[in-house]
Amino acid sequence: MREHLLAAIERKALAVAISNNALEPLIQISKGTPSLYNDPELSARLTRVLKQQLGQDNVELSAMSMGGEDFSRYGKAGVPSLMYLLGAVSVQRLDDYADKNESPPSLHSSRFYPDIEASLITGINTMVSAVLELLQPADQKEGQGKLSE
Repeated sequence: MREHLLAAIERKALAVAISNNALEPLIQISKGTPSLYNDPELSARLTRVLKQQLGQDNVELSAMSMGGEDFSRYGKAGVPSLMYLLGAVSVQRLDDYADKNESPPSLHSSRFYPDIEASLITGINTMVSAVLELLQPADQKEGQGKLSE
């Protein structure tokens, strides 16, 4: 889609120049960071594991976005990849922001701060569960990556 849109921009700019008897425009495009693409098979496999680890109600699919992410370069290189979002702010703090009619600070904001202990525990448990799932021999059943408590 990106390549299609960039080619269309070039065609339109050239057409405007020609239709106005202007010089051909110099078009320079910085392609920036590629779009992130989560591998569907890997996503389905690890979603099952994460739901086992965290509970069905604590894992949800996020809405698609137009965000770019340098992590996407792994997928472009042929490595199946999945980037998941870890909730790092407690429901109570999110409710406090809502009560003040404010949005919580974004991840890259200088005002962002995670609930450290809960975030570390959840992050470590989910990553270890994913690794245990992915390192299983091929002949073992999927979905066995749950950590014992």
